[in-house]
Amino acid sequence: MEPTRVSIRRQLVPLYRDSRRWHWFAYQGGDYFEFRFDGICHRWLISQSAEDRLHNAAHVVGSGATIHEAANNFTCTSERHAQGRPYTAVGLELCDLTVVSLDTLLLVLGEASRLGYDDARQNHPTRTANAIADTLELAHCNGAQLLQLQHAYMAGREHLAIVWSTGEGR
Repeated sequence: MEPTRVSIRRQLVPLYRDSRRWHWFAYQGGDYFEFRFDGICHRWLISQSAEDRLHNAAHVVGSGATIHEAANNFTCTSERHAQGRPYTAVGLELCDLTVVSLDTLLLVLGEASRLGYDDARQNHPTRTANAIADTLELAHCNGAQLLQLQHAYMAGREHLAIVWSTGEGR
């Protein structure tokens, strides 16, 4: 029987089959997760990134005998390191949003969503758009882009609120 859902960070999310036989993927909390079977170790590996088009399969964050065990391994590891870990953006230092490609803009918005999720999880106060841009170390943004950052950030915060209100985050 093929799995259709998997619990990541204690939230049940849909699991989708990739075109390759031993690959599955899921989205959760602004992150993209890919599960692949390693025939050498005979284990499922889970890798994580902020966006699927920029996914690095070598960034393995968990493993297990089944997809569910790999996801549980990631959840346990992420919860151990969640408290006190400072948020770090992925390769956005001095990024000028006024001249970036659409792929980079999507990455930046994904990072803003992750920042909101992380802030809400650690019970930090809501950041302003300029504070979000500073945290992501962006060099320049216009007003519309600051508004997009704020919306992405709030979506991340709201996602965690939904997870906790449904009891899936406990």
